[in-house]
Amino acid sequence: MSNIVDYGDLRVLGKRVREARRKLGWTQAVLASCAGIARPTVSLLENGLATELGFSKVASLLKVLGLGIQIVPLEQTPAADMLRVAATAASVSFKEPLEEDELFHALMTGKAPTGKRPHVRALLQAADAALIEALMRELRQRTPPGRIERGISRLVESLNIKRDLTPWLKTD
Repeated sequence: MSNIVDYGDLRVLGKRVREARRKLGWTQAVLASCAGIARPTVSLLENGLATELGFSKVASLLKVLGLGIQIVPLEQTPAADMLRVAATAASVSFKEPLEEDELFHALMTGKAPTGKRPHVRALLQAADAALIEALMRELRQRTPPGRIERGISRLVESLNIKRDLTPWLKTD
């Protein structure tokens, strides 16, 4: 999973805040109290319902959670995030979405996350060829040579994928 997070999207920020809060074993009320903000604000943020949150509130939340903000040039963020597109495509027919980090981990290790095997199977079995090609191009730039190919090969075997994925598993 990339350490670069688009904090312009409050849903992403809310997810990260919830993960960090739960890791600490805190309730929303404890986090709100420590950060000096209202508990409903934390709830709205974590549930992806916040439409605006001032910088001082974000900074306060992140500080008490032991997180920070890193400023990077825009050209360091991917223009087309095929991992996000692929995770979304894999989630279309399911109530619970496959998260980007879950898909990345599955493709790297060859192990689909618990409860998300159908998502990964649907992606590998039925996704548009152009999507898989673009995803492979993106992931090859971010991972050691052969790593993604090995992970996908394991998934093909463990999930009993009938589609021929060999064209995308070739390393150059």
